[in-house]
Amino acid sequence: MLFVPLAALGLSAALLLDHGAATKAPPIPKLVPAITRAEIEAHVRWLASDELGGRVTGTPECDRAAAYLAEVLRAQGADPAGDGGTFLQAVALERPRLKSTPRLAFVGPGDKRTELAYGPDFDLPWNEAAADALRVVVAKTAKDLPAQADRGIALFLDASAGERRRWLADGGFGAGEGFGAILAPGSKKAGRPRDPASMTGGLRRAGKEARRADGVIRVHGEALERLRGGSVLTIALHVEAEVERLTSSNVVGRIPGRSPRDGQERAVVISAHYDHIAHGHAAEKGTDTIYNGADDDASGVATVLEIAGALRAGAPLAADVIVLLATGEEVGLLGTEEYLERPVVPLDRTLANLNFEMIGRPDAKVGGRGAMWLTGDELTNLGPLLRERKFRVSTDPRPEQHFFERSDNYAFVLRGVIGQTFSSYDLHADYHAPSDEADRIDFEHLTECAATGEKAVRLVADGEIALVWTAGKPPVSPR
Repeated sequence: MLFVPLAALGLSAALLLDHGAATKAPPIPKLVPAITRAEIEAHVRWLASDELGGRVTGTPECDRAAAYLAEVLRAQGADPAGDGGTFLQAVALERPRLKSTPRLAFVGPGDKRTELAYGPDFDLPWNEAAADALRVVVAKTAKDLPAQADRGIALFLDASAGERRRWLADGGFGAGEGFGAILAPGSKKAGRPRDPASMTGGLRRAGKEARRADGVIRVHGEALERLRGGSVLTIALHVEAEVERLTSSNVVGRIPGRSPRDGQERAVVISAHYDHIAHGHAAEKGTDTIYNGADDDASGVATVLEIAGALRAGAPLAADVIVLLATGEEVGLLGTEEYLERPVVPLDRTLANLNFEMIGRPDAKVGGRGAMWLTGDELTNLGPLLRERKFRVSTDPRPEQHFFERSDNYAFVLRGVIGQTFSSYDLHADYHAPSDEADRIDFEHLTECAATGEKAVRLVADGEIALVWTAGKPPVSPR
């Protein structure tokens, strides 16, 4: 095992003390300028190893993954582009924890009050809340949204998570800022009882989520039907919570381009997320509970590393290439949101984000081994321009899955920057399961996809193709 020097990687002592363990990574493979299967396989097998336990955001194992990625970029000759001349960009996180059982009551005509049960009737992300009479507004379509946000409103968005995000973004409401609460459909049946003493909420960026509504409350069973029926006029909501502080890091490098004549550097951001999800619960003794995330998204990370190495070894391109290996994608694009607030190159001079997500297995729908598809293909000219040049990059064969909105690229789109994801995910059954292991990766396919990705990045970063929105503007209103 190779101990990676802290000075080389920019790992702070505070970060290590938070996790109580030194951050180590294995020796990186012997690196060559070309994209090779050997390097790709080495990257995937380490990131998806049981030793890293799923690379859960905010854990020592996630930090070890970051240390490895930073060392690879350093060895490839990329310039550090994180905090303080390092490869790491700190992402301050917090996680709420319940102090008592949350209370939610529905109030109907005649002030008839019904106390709901936490777990069976509703779930929420444990944000502090104290409101005795929030007026309920039901939105079954985007047209039902109020004209403006109001802290006195509990907004029930009767739609899927993706639709809710789009409605709020298109209405200029961000993620629900300005409303007293956001309610959403949970399960059709009653949920299970919750023990508040052992419950913690999801990770969020420190100090950022306080601007959001008091919590997305998922309502279940009969309570959900009451909301949909319009018989709930107001709600009362009381939640007591405390906050745990954590730290994670993006890994960020720069491959310098040629000096622009106007002195204003421009950049293409290539990205993938290196985090994955927490362990499951064993149904029986000896059952594998580690979600290794080989395809999701060690495959994309390995691809970005190989593209970066090949680009750094070549002649400088017209634009800088920023390498963003993001933390916290699985818990809400947290790392990418941090990068977008502190970008290496200003967003108005960021030409595009080319993201790589789940490309470890061939997709028969787009041609099998070596072929990929592109999210949001119809929204920009990138896909058509690549196909003109005989790239094996197809339109997304499953638009009903809304993959365009389900990865880090979408955070760029919400700020007006063209962002698209290359993928070959075929809806395999190992998604977010312990069976997403390195042995199930088709490394020949992944190597071919990396080579295609590198050529595509070169075309964009060298100005051979200029990307534009098909409709002349982003598909959502920029934040």
